Amino acid sequence: MPWRTIRRCLLFAFLGLLTSVVVAWGVVVHVKLRPQGMSHMRTGVAVVDGVIQRVYRHRRFGQSVERWEFRDTAILTFNAEAGRQMAREIESVGGAANDEGTWALAAAQSPPTPMPTIIGRLDDLAAQGPPVPVHNIADVRTSLTLDAVGWPMRALYSTRRWDSFAATFDANGKPTGMGNREEISNAFVIRWPARAGQSMPDTLVLPYMPRPGLALNTAFFGMLWALVLLAPGAIRRRRRIARGCCAACGFSLAGQTRPGCSECGDGRRAAAR
Repeated sequence: MPWRTIRRCLLFAFLGLLTSVVVAWGVVVHVKLRPQGMSHMRTGVAVVDGVIQRVYRHRRFGQSVERWEFRDTAILTFNAEAGRQMAREIESVGGAANDEGTWALAAAQSPPTPMPTIIGRLDDLAAQGPPVPVHNIADVRTSLTLDAVGWPMRALYSTRRWDSFAATFDANGKPTGMGNREEISNAFVIRWPARAGQSMPDTLVLPYMPRPGLALNTAFFGMLWALVLLAPGAIRRRRRIARGCCAACGFSLAGQTRPGCSECGDGRRAAAR
């Protein structure tokens, strides 16, 4: 294979990879600017080894999010009343809610029985556990979010872990206050202006962990770059040949007895060999 062809292939592969990353990060910025628009949200719940696993899945153009929540059933009594009060408030405005008592009842069943889903059926997925191991689940709740972005395939992903735990206790050892801890992996984290009314600082999370879709996107965008960069030259050469001119410089070849172009020499070296 000629060295020129190899260099072109490497160039198109690099441009395809760069475009894949730029498009994936562009999706992140787009979602940050327009957070509404998630569709196809589904929820499933299962209880495995005394730990409630609840999984949410939703998608939008260029992004898919999978969020897992874990709660040890042994500590459900910590905020059971708060959970029931929240459920009553949700139901009072026409919503549907599962309070802590329902969760505890599902956890107490032997063998554990998956709870009914809200939309769709993700119980089996929840029972299998998340694709990324989650160790040392917090006292109250741990959530793991896997965020994959890219187009046309999901190319990059990051993980975000959020722990809520009992931070303060009264004289009897009963928890009275909560603490939170966040950990973001496989991503560049950039400060982002907080929205109006938002007390917590915001961040822009740019994933960099590759998925199989990155190779497909690289090939797709690489072919687009090849088409954009090579097509004009190929069309120009065809037009010159159709007019009886040199394909390289456009000089008229009418009346020439020797092969190749007398102006630029294109084709004469090959003929001489």
